Amino acid sequence: MSRVILTIFLVLRATQLNVEGATCGPTTSLTCQKTDKTLGTCINGTCQCETGYFPIRSGCGQKLDKPTAQWEQGRTNEVLEGKSAVLRCSSVEGATVYEWFKNGTSLATGQTYTITSAKSTLVGNFSCKAKLTNADSYLDSDGSDEIEIKLLAISGAVSSSKPVAVVPTRYIFNNKAVSLTCTNVPMGYDVSTNVVFEDTSTPAKTISSPVNVNSSNAGSNVTCRLTDTTVSYTAPKSDAVPLPEIVSDIVNVTITGGPARTTVYSSQATVSLTCQTVPDVQYINGAVIFIWQDHGQQVEGQTSKVLVVPKLETTHVITCSVIIKTLSSSTNDVTIVMNDTYLAAPVILASNLAPFAGSRAVLTCGDVTPGAATYGWTKGGVPIVRQFDRTIQLDNFVAADAGVYTCTVTKDGFSVTSDPVTLTLSTGLSTPVITRNDTAKTFGELGDYQLICNTVSYTVGMAFVWKKCTTVLGETSRIYQITRATREADQSLYMCQAHFNSIQSALSAPYEVIISAAGLLCATSTDCPGAPAYTGACDSTTNRCTCSKNYKAVGNVCEAIPSTTTTTTTTITTTLATTTNYAASTTLPGRVCSLDSDCPTSAAYTGRCNATTHRCPCATNYLLKGEECKSGSGETAYSLIFIMLNIGLSRLF
Repeated sequence: MSRVILTIFLVLRATQLNVEGATCGPTTSLTCQKTDKTLGTCINGTCQCETGYFPIRSGCGQKLDKPTAQWEQGRTNEVLEGKSAVLRCSSVEGATVYEWFKNGTSLATGQTYTITSAKSTLVGNFSCKAKLTNADSYLDSDGSDEIEIKLLAISGAVSSSKPVAVVPTRYIFNNKAVSLTCTNVPMGYDVSTNVVFEDTSTPAKTISSPVNVNSSNAGSNVTCRLTDTTVSYTAPKSDAVPLPEIVSDIVNVTITGGPARTTVYSSQATVSLTCQTVPDVQYINGAVIFIWQDHGQQVEGQTSKVLVVPKLETTHVITCSVIIKTLSSSTNDVTIVMNDTYLAAPVILASNLAPFAGSRAVLTCGDVTPGAATYGWTKGGVPIVRQFDRTIQLDNFVAADAGVYTCTVTKDGFSVTSDPVTLTLSTGLSTPVITRNDTAKTFGELGDYQLICNTVSYTVGMAFVWKKCTTVLGETSRIYQITRATREADQSLYMCQAHFNSIQSALSAPYEVIISAAGLLCATSTDCPGAPAYTGACDSTTNRCTCSKNYKAVGNVCEAIPSTTTTTTTTITTTLATTTNYAASTTLPGRVCSLDSDCPTSAAYTGRCNATTHRCPCATNYLLKGEECKSGSGETAYSLIFIMLNIGLSRLF
């Protein structure tokens, strides 16, 4: 269902936005090449994308993730009449362009949106979306969930929100100060002048923030109360929260900012770690000394709260110790692996380094990297926006697509970049060259061979024309197949030509196919293989390697002769001996064959080869006339011999 909706959406918006991506369909010879993000499905001339991806110039790009619309931190979704409220659109991907909507209508762009001098017509349901640019794009994010902003009128409004008093630390050293805050209040409310903090101990008393914590008030409960009366509050006073407990030593030390587990980085990566104490340094009396160690050895010159891990290709085992006067606390180990060979640099595989106008160029970022690897691409040193596919494809290649491309593979925090590949625009199709699919030096009789039409301009969707002398052949692919080669049918000059849409190359130079005697060409016996197919000897007369018994030369090799069972019987011998004219002949009449494919497929023949006589049998109502099967009466003696052989031998064997 989601795929159908996506298709309808694409069709409806086709006239509004420029649809790119891989092209396909009846107006082009291109089909959809499936990649990690591109599907093999063609709809309305465009190859479709995986869910969450849309067609872009280089294939399929990922939509920006859905952002979050938020009101001011520490405030409620209410705003006082006449005051301001600031809304913020947050994206985990760090988009740079945002658009705001109120009740579905576009308002403005910017990561924040400010409601100034709030009134009833300015509040409502707000949402935002992340965008690539100010112009609309298929890669823009979906809209955020809506947030409702309510108006608190100065006259008669009642807020049901209850304020929350916040004490930022649980532990503190004696006589250190802590700042209190009052949150969960309406936007536009002045907390600097209209909030009172109270110590609820007996007797209750008003206190000021920041509070100096000592033995007389440590652990006491405090509240905050809203004092502005322009708006009514059902619960203007917060619940009580305790002031910090007094400690004389560090409660805990942890390393933050680094990996949650062993992670691999390049030795050029900047990895920062923070030695976090409880209580924090600001709540500790006296000087705090940080000591960082790597494999138990102190890291020289690093005595601050933050450590930049040394850029060395090794495994770092980092600990942090904190010293206050004579007291010391240490963290657990954190392992950082820096390994410049953790991932091999990918090699870009290009379908064509000089694509011509209108063709498809395909670039693949090396072999598949196992595990949770991600890919990125640049052109001219600039990232290709939202392109995370391992394979990119540039259809309808134009001059603007030419340039220098690189790809980057990232896994476990480690990134490695390929060497650059340069694509240049070719003004036409290069002249093809014909080669063959093997390294043999001859075309032996009855062999199977492939001729290949090679052009450096090759692209997906290209067609070919093959010619034998001046005759156009029916093959349209790069490969022309010669099967069971014979001099009569296949010995000739071959040429080919490449076609793409309306563009065509020049004809290739003629490629001569000369059908020679079957067998493997040799000069001496050292050129010949051994058993089982070969004797290991070279026939100096034919310059061919001799075949072993029960093998025969076919094409450029020796092939096994199909085995048959030979039985001599008195009946056949007598028949052959008494047949007119046969006793004087040493050659059996009929077309000679070794395999069924040697026999004609016309109505005169059965199309089968008799394995005993090695002759092509005549079909019903056809008799031998000389060496051929013909309709009507023939030379009776030859016909009788052949019929007796076919019938008699078939019954015997």
